[in-house]
Amino acid sequence: MGRMILCRGVEAAKPYTFRLSNVRVRSIEELCHYLYHNIYEVTEDLFDETLIEWLEKEAELPQLAERLRNLTGAGSGLVEIVAGVFRSCDYYSEAEIVYIMGVVEELSHKPYYGRQKIKADNYMKYKKYADAIRGYEKLLNGGMVGNLSPEEYGDALHNLSVAYMHADRLEEASDGFKKAYASNQRPRTLESYLYSLLLSGRGEDMEKEAAALGWGREKADEYKKKMEDYLVEAEGMEELKRLRREWKRTDGMKAGAVPENINRFILEWKAKYREGFRIDQ
Repeated sequence: MGRMILCRGVEAAKPYTFRLSNVRVRSIEELCHYLYHNIYEVTEDLFDETLIEWLEKEAELPQLAERLRNLTGAGSGLVEIVAGVFRSCDYYSEAEIVYIMGVVEELSHKPYYGRQKIKADNYMKYKKYADAIRGYEKLLNGGMVGNLSPEEYGDALHNLSVAYMHADRLEEASDGFKKAYASNQRPRTLESYLYSLLLSGRGEDMEKEAAALGWGREKADEYKKKMEDYLVEAEGMEELKRLRREWKRTDGMKAGAVPENINRFILEWKAKYREGFRIDQ
């Protein structure tokens, strides 16, 4: 957890693992520490029966588990639920608890579409791209979209397009970046759009888009070279050296099939380049 935590309660033999971050905790103190430092990721659905059962059986806190069951069953707000967890042990002072409750209270007043974007952004943070895509699509394709300003709409669509890149949905990503830039006018979104065209082998389309932006040939060529340099740098990557060694070892492709070890290297290489696409908060 990054800090020594004195556990006054039971240290569970079986840890609880947070689905989003894969962080494991073994005590109520570690649970509170995680919640405190990741409060912007905390939503009502975190306190499901899986966590409640862990508190009851593994952390040996049946009273807290019962309280959380009653609170969640009654549809209580996140403030009351989180307060119940923090006040079940003395790991944090009352002043610290009051502070974190203020943060939760502020988050609880965000409109639903605002909370939906935070949730999708958190999926992106932990590279849960399939979940992020579902979250952003829900935000952008439903009734919530009318609440977004042009900048907010463009930023959310930019993030969805980043998720598409990681999911190998390159054409959808390019289309998304283009629409996002029309809405938010952010240079980073434009750069992502042009780069996505090059990454998907659409260099001519990239040149046409540059011309449509009013760029001269010199500026377009300069930008294209900058983007292509990212790909040229791959020649020096250790992964490609390993790929060549593996290719020789397996005598190249056989029967049109790419060996699993080589395919894995290719996927790792592609993932490194997609790290260049960043989300907008």
